Amino acid sequence: MDVGYTSGAARVTLMAGVPTTGVFSTDGWGWIGKVGLGYGAVTLPGPWGADRGELRAFGIYYRDGRELVKTDNRPLADRQADTEPIAIGTLGGHYLQVMPTAAGSVDLMVWGAWQFGDWGKLDHSAWAGTAELGWQPAVLDGVRPWLRVGYFRSRGDQATSDQTHGTFFQILPTPRAYARFPFYNMMNLEDVSASLSLRPGTRTTLRADLRGLRLADRNDGWYLGGGTGADGDFGYAARPSNGSRSLATLVDLSADVRINSHWTVGGYGSRAIAGRVIKNIYPTRPDSWFGYLELEYRW
Repeated sequence: MDVGYTSGAARVTLMAGVPTTGVFSTDGWGWIGKVGLGYGAVTLPGPWGADRGELRAFGIYYRDGRELVKTDNRPLADRQADTEPIAIGTLGGHYLQVMPTAAGSVDLMVWGAWQFGDWGKLDHSAWAGTAELGWQPAVLDGVRPWLRVGYFRSRGDQATSDQTHGTFFQILPTPRAYARFPFYNMMNLEDVSASLSLRPGTRTTLRADLRGLRLADRNDGWYLGGGTGADGDFGYAARPSNGSRSLATLVDLSADVRINSHWTVGGYGSRAIAGRVIKNIYPTRPDSWFGYLELEYRW
């Protein structure tokens, strides 16, 4: 259920819901019991008007009362003995700004979030933040280049024996749009990125990305997974860091071509060059490739 109110360029959004089964579960569309969330946000125009900027403040409450083994950096016996619910509040916001210049448009994005609450028997306290800077140079109008650089960091848990869970919790993510090779997520992560997009004509988009990925804290793990997608599955897995932080260097290329108003064809290819965390787990063949070709129809 969601409710929205708009007055000029200002918006208020309220939402409450429960997730359904899906992702890798083929028996989809059923409700996931004992999991729910609420969301509220206020969005306002930036200081130079709504056409150039946006400010948003948001709050999220998430609760998971399933008696599943939680994924964190505690010993397995401690996690198996913890059947208390997860109840986390998240407060945050973002600032978007576009600044026209003689050399081309410059854009800025800043986002941050702070979390608090209960992680089973533990207190929960974590944060995450990111900043990105983009430039669309006023050259090569035929391909409309867009350069972007960014930095993201989320907190990792610093100790396995205290009473605080310090790993930022990615609540219900959509990994496809932001991590198209999803061998990592936003938990206990440091991500330095650069990308170049080219848009020749009106139907084609070409994109190249380079990412340096490290764990934020060597005492925490390497987290994978896309969140709650089945009633009996916690939704995340973790591999040990073995005292290292270097995760991988990711290089990827993609191309999307809109054939007409209904059909789009897309291709993606990437290579992950393993860092020490992955090499310690997979010493024989640590590097990996991933790619796909898809045809999409919209009506």
